Amino acid sequence: MVRELINHKENSMTERIAVILGGTGMVGANMAQLLDKAGGWDVIIVSCRPPDFETGARHVACDMNDPTDCEAQLGKLAQATHIFRTGHATGTR
Repeated sequence: MVRELINHKENSMTERIAVILGGTGMVGANMAQLLDKAGGWDVIIVSCRPPDFETGARHVACDMNDPTDCEAQLGKLAQATHIFRTGHATGTR
């Protein structure tokens, strides 16, 4: 499913903007690099810390455990066409 989504050829006038929540963790980093490699994606990584790997993605600093910070930072990303949640769920076991 993910591979089909990433490789799907859309009309060149259609912009694909991916927001990766938890984009600096293991799964999120791989997702960002996969989208970079696929091309045709504007990638935004959302995490507390900036990426420590090669990527063409923009970074938005946000504490996903802070509702006020989420509202302030994520509210600016209304143009997103795809959202990938790759972070862990705090407080779950």
